[in-house]
Formats: sequence, structure tokens, C-alpha cells
Amino acid sequence: MRTNDIFALGLGLTPPWQVLSPRLDTDKTHRALHLVLGADRGATYP
Repeated sequence: MRTNDIFALGLGLTPPWQVLSPRLDTDKTHRALHLVLGADRGATYP
């Protein structure tokens, strides 16, 4: 299973939503997880 799929599963994302890129910043002063979400071009939403 890909990392993006694991984050999507944990967030409860369903198509057309998907995690495009996760990034973990581990700076000495703070830690942050950045997730870029997206959908396929032309996707329809309920």
C-alpha cells in the first residue's frame, strides 16, 4: 500500500478525492504534516 493511500484511508477520503503529496517537516522548533489533496480533472461532486 502506498503512503498516499494510507493517509487517504486514515482521513476517510473517497473518490474523487486523493492525497497527492504528503510532506513531514521535522524542524527543531516545530513539527508539521502537510498534505496536498486533489481530484481528477473533470470529477463531479455530490
